[in-house]
Amino acid sequence: MNKKWLIVIGLVVVAMSVIYYLYFTKPVSFLNEQQIMDEINALNDRIKVEKIEAIIKLDDEHYFVPFIRKNGQLGMSYYRWAKAKWRVVYFGYNGLAKMWQLDKNAPETKYVVWHYPKDEVDYMKLYLMKDRYYSVTGEDSYYEPKTQLVEKIGVGENYGVFKISEDFSSVIQALEVPRNNPTSFFDMFNSYESYYLGLNFFKDGEESHLRGSGSNSYWTDYAEVKIDDLWYVGESQLE
Repeated sequence: MNKKWLIVIGLVVVAMSVIYYLYFTKPVSFLNEQQIMDEINALNDRIKVEKIEAIIKLDDEHYFVPFIRKNGQLGMSYYRWAKAKWRVVYFGYNGLAKMWQLDKNAPETKYVVWHYPKDEVDYMKLYLMKDRYYSVTGEDSYYEPKTQLVEKIGVGENYGVFKISEDFSSVIQALEVPRNNPTSFFDMFNSYESYYLGLNFFKDGEESHLRGSGSNSYWTDYAEVKIDDLWYVGESQLE
């Protein structure tokens, strides 16, 4: 074997080793509070994180970290294991609550994450909503019933995570089937109104009317995740 082939083989081995290290290395212990603060403050020096409220594990490769800024504003940061390192993928403040889906193709991996002021909320209600729809084309008619699911979450916790229930995820999967795998003309064109996930906050059994004030958020280069806002759903919208 000549020298040229030895070099080629050596480069292939090195490349394979790098790929294995970056994409197959298992997660190590998560960051400590000081490392988290240093990283977020380095990414955006205007954030000025002063305190970490908690470090919450969602699974082996994802963590949620609520924090407090120096000016007292509440923030949230999202971490995932990527390329052999813990990476902050998204962070922001004044957002109150978000929906974080760890796997874009798996609705059962949806989590509600939140961080709101203490003593302003006793609990939240999570809603899965889809309006009814009816249409007629020639002699054919099409009807979609209203979908409305509700679940009480976050009792007594001003920050935390909640994995959506099997009831929610199974209904979401059923609603997404016609859209992702249309079997008829109506599946393709009549399912115009997609479902949405919403939230409301309650204090002493009544709507608290808590709203975010100028939410600011920042994505990083490792944001291969799905993080969505949650719609406000008032009691007047329910049946």
